[in-house]
Amino acid sequence: MDKRPIAVVGFPKCGTMSLALWSKQKYPGSNITRSENIWNCDGKNWNKYHCMAITRDPIQRIKSGIQYWPEIEKIYNDKGIDEVLKGIDRYDGVGFGNPIKQSDYDRYIEIFENKFDVKIEVYRFEDIIKDNNFPHINESNKKIKLSNYDIGVIKDRLKSFNVNYFS
Repeated sequence: MDKRPIAVVGFPKCGTMSLALWSKQKYPGSNITRSENIWNCDGKNWNKYHCMAITRDPIQRIKSGIQYWPEIEKIYNDKGIDEVLKGIDRYDGVGFGNPIKQSDYDRYIEIFENKFDVKIEVYRFEDIIKDNNFPHINESNKKIKLSNYDIGVIKDRLKSFNVNYFS
């Protein structure tokens, strides 16, 4: 690891807080900053940082968002997955926004790397969670089970936007 400070950039409900804490444990004494929303990262000279990001299976990330944000959970319970996938305008750029577009990790990573002339070290949540030292913080106590219909709708919407998914 080089001596530059570490910047954790990423996507909501992917584990950016956990990755930042894990990085502090793994690289003690390192200066670590975190920006959860990769698409809202102006204002820093990011090429002075060793940049890291974490991605997550979009289906699981969307499920986690429903469990975590009461406003999204209410939409899910009242109107269903189709309405959730439309997104909420007031969260665009600052949170959940459009969950399908926000799942296009490759696109946003490429934009960030090109805009700030950096290379991002990318971790997958499903892989890094296997590390016993990786903290799993900010997890919701609520547990919902997406129906096969819900999962099918999410997969169809991801495909329609040419977004890769892991499931």
